[in-house]
Amino acid sequence: MAIDIGMVWYAREDYPRVLEIMEDAEDLQSTWDEWLKDAERVEQRLRREGHKVVRLRLLPDAFVGWCRSEGRTPNGSARSHWASVRPGVGDKDGEAAGGTGRS
Repeated sequence: MAIDIGMVWYAREDYPRVLEIMEDAEDLQSTWDEWLKDAERVEQRLRREGHKVVRLRLLPDAFVGWCRSEGRTPNGSARSHWASVRPGVGDKDGEAAGGTGRS
């Protein structure tokens, strides 16, 4: 069985703020609708491959605070790490890789 995969998920109302805070905003889709289309395509592919995908809502200002506390820059690397350490994401038994809770 494949491992659970945490996927960063944005709410429509949060996306403008996401684009403001991310240092790599130029690498993100310019609209939430574009992001959603791509995210759902990736999610479907991962599920077809046998993974359990866990959607993890990223709250922009809370994420900035987490980045500060971890000494990280708000970017793709930080988003990936944040998603990987949420409870419920980890090995096939559902053990978390660490973290402070689901957002």
